[in-house]
This record gives sequence, structure tokens and C-alpha cells, in this order.
Amino acid sequence: MVSSFVPDPYYAGARLPLIWLCLRGKKPFRDGRAIKGPNLDMTEYIAQVLVDSGKIAPQVWDFKLVWMRGPNPDQMGRRLNAGDTLLQYILEPASTRHADDKTTEEAHLCEAVASKFTLQQLCHRNALGICALSYAEQHCRNTGPAWQQGAWTRVRDAIKFNMMMRCQECTPPLEEFVWIVTDLRQSSLAAGAHNGDELGETEHLQEVIHAFEDLLWQLADKARQQWLGMGWRFKSKTASHWTKEVLEYYQHLAGNGSY
Repeated sequence: MVSSFVPDPYYAGARLPLIWLCLRGKKPFRDGRAIKGPNLDMTEYIAQVLVDSGKIAPQVWDFKLVWMRGPNPDQMGRRLNAGDTLLQYILEPASTRHADDKTTEEAHLCEAVASKFTLQQLCHRNALGICALSYAEQHCRNTGPAWQQGAWTRVRDAIKFNMMMRCQECTPPLEEFVWIVTDLRQSSLAAGAHNGDELGETEHLQEVIHAFEDLLWQLADKARQQWLGMGWRFKSKTASHWTKEVLEYYQHLAGNGSY
């Protein structure tokens, strides 16, 4: 298993998975321009080989950039791309002025990473509350479907497809799934309210949310049947409201951080 961590080139004392150093460099803050080294094509190829090998250790997939003291006063003393997964790091920024920073090799890598990520990793929100799908679909909206032979459209679709598939393959328990759906709703709101990266495009994320909400209702209905089987009673006297009552109960717990 490949799990090597190496020193972060921007922050003393911090460490990154080796595969991260095979990606394009960029300024360590939001909407940062790319810093492309002379051997970028080779390092991106190495990253692709590592991902395709299936030998990446779980802690590498789980790795996220953390808040740290920055080396320069103009960085406000904090790492402003905190909370990014590997997918989010590659996809951000989605702004038009940085469209040329991303390569087709990175797009291929994103597709491979999306196929490896768990549902929770695919839905993860960074420090700004943005998930990877929001970055991907805004980048596609800004550049058009034919940009780099449609490579980034395939990335967007791969992230969306794998989110749906993970949910079908291994549906989380109701109490955990409420968290996931709540997070995605918040991610959509955060994308719509975010100005710095032009993240107003959420059509594909909304499709995922609606599909997850349908499944969430089905899980709540199963819980309703279980509650009745245990002799529990509901506040409402109308049976058609009981499933909603179950869902509201779990949503209340999620909203209060009670799990």
C-alpha cells in the first residue's frame, strides 16, 4: 500500500501524501493560480499510475488539507484551501480566468479518484462548505462541454454517477444518511452564496439531492414500520404524516448534532 507522507512545501511541519506532490502546484489559498513545474506531465502520469494500481492506502483517500499558520502576512495567517480532498484540490478554482490551469491528465485522474472515493468522501464539504461536484459543474459551465475534448464534462458526470452508485451499493443507516443529505443541501446553499469562485451552477448537485431525498423518505418509511412493530405511537393521528414525523425526528437530531 502506498501511504508515504512527505513535507508540505508551503507549510513547515506539515505533511502531505506523496501523491499530492504529483499534482500541479498552486498558490496555497483560494482561487490561487497554478505553479507548474517542468516535469508536470511526468508527475501527473505517476499519480495516475498510483491511483490505477489500487494500492493507495485508506489514509491517503481520507486526507484533507488542514488549517495552518501561513508563511506570509498576506495569506492572513491561515491556509485558505483548508478542508480540500484530493478531488477538491484539483477542481478548485473553477473560475474562468484559471480554466487553462487544469490539464486533461488531471481530468483523467479525477475520474479515477471519483471511482475510488466513498460516498462520504464524494459528498465532503471543505472549509467553505463546497463539495467537489459543485466545483466540477461550475468549471464545465464556464468552459463549455467541448473544453479539452469534453474531459471535464466526464469528470462532472463521473462524480455524480459515483455518488449515485455508492448510495445504491451500500445505503447508509437512516441516522447517517440524514447527515449526508443535510450536508449536500448546505453545500448547495454555500455554492449559491459564494462569489469568489463563481459557483452559481448547482443543477447536477440538485439532481443528486433530489434522488437522495427520495431514498431518505423510503428509509424513514421503513423506520416508521419498525416503530409501529415495537408498539411506539406517533403524535399525529393521521397515518400519512407518520413517515414525515420519523424524518423530522432524525433531522432534528442531525441539526442539533445529537448523533
